[in-house]
Amino acid sequence: MSRLAAIVGIQQVEFESLWDLVGKKFEQTEQGLVNPRMEAHREKYLNFRAKQAEGGKKGAEARCSGKRAGKVVPFTPAPSIAELEAQEAARDR
Repeated sequence: MSRLAAIVGIQQVEFESLWDLVGKKFEQTEQGLVNPRMEAHREKYLNFRAKQAEGGKKGAEARCSGKRAGKVVPFTPAPSIAELEAQEAARDR
């Protein structure tokens, strides 16, 4: 209890009175104290994130392999100011 009180940043006596309320929400496991409700929420969230990632991968695959595959527009950088001035000077000659 003293370690948990130190983590929370309160005196052990105060922590023990709070633990009477909060401790009911935890179970002792081999990994330590676990809140089953939070673990269920965490698992649900991780499954959601995995599905989102899979959907994103499928979307990227569809964009990169369908009718649009190979239709990449080449990038042409804009001319610099010096290049524009040189072109203008050449036209004026």
